[in-house]
Amino acid sequence: ITISATGTPTLANAISGGDTSITGASVTLANGSIGGNLTLNATAGDVDGNGTVTVSGGIDLDATGAVGFGSLEAQGGSFTVDAGSGITFAGATSSDFITMNAAGAISGGDLTATNALNLTGGNIAIGDASAANINFTSASDILFNALTSPNAIALTAANGTIGMNTGAGNINSGGNVDLTAQAFSVGDVTADGSINATATAGDASFGTVDAANDITISATGTPTLANAISGGNTSITGASVTLNNGTIGGNLVLNATAGDVDGNGAVSVGGGI
Repeated sequence: ITISATGTPTLANAISGGDTSITGASVTLANGSIGGNLTLNATAGDVDGNGTVTVSGGIDLDATGAVGFGSLEAQGGSFTVDAGSGITFAGATSSDFITMNAAGAISGGDLTATNALNLTGGNIAIGDASAANINFTSASDILFNALTSPNAIALTAANGTIGMNTGAGNINSGGNVDLTAQAFSVGDVTADGSINATATAGDASFGTVDAANDITISATGTPTLANAISGGNTSITGASVTLNNGTIGGNLVLNATAGDVDGNGAVSVGGGI
């Protein structure tokens, strides 16, 4: 199916054994069953795909305005979304990678990709995410329920907070975890590599931070850890520092640059303090 209009093509249902491509100023697809790839391209407005659409191939959604869709699965390819404003969705799954780029907010439910998951937006708020690699970049906040990857996870919230959405805000990585934001409010962070977190303009609150290698946390405010477990060294720096419990395989450094160090829990250290 190939449809092109200078105005707005609106389809109640699209059924194709092969590919489906719909282009217009704005594009609305209420429901669909696509045997190949799905391409929706809004050249001067929004893409609305909020019905039930199944796609056997890949998915490519492009709009100069907003992109909205329900639960979509790219069963046989990648899933890419580019929006001139925001992206809203119920859920997205891909047998390859998922990439979303938005000038505005990215807001939705769960994301699952066999390969990489890359989100870039003005603000990010999602449910659970699982992918081979996870990389999020936001101009303000990054909020999530849980992130899981067998490899590296990297999050950058340049002018906002990395934290929990409606869930616990846990991070589980088989590689390294790298976090950069003005502040943090997350749950447990677990990595088979190292964990590095930098809060450039506020506090950093964590549950259990568990790294097979090193833990390095720095905040202009107060980093607070319920528990720190590291196979290597652990270094925590902030205006004040709170570490309630810990099991440190290497050296432990707690550095309060403008206040107190509170390490009144049970902390065992294999190296120096």
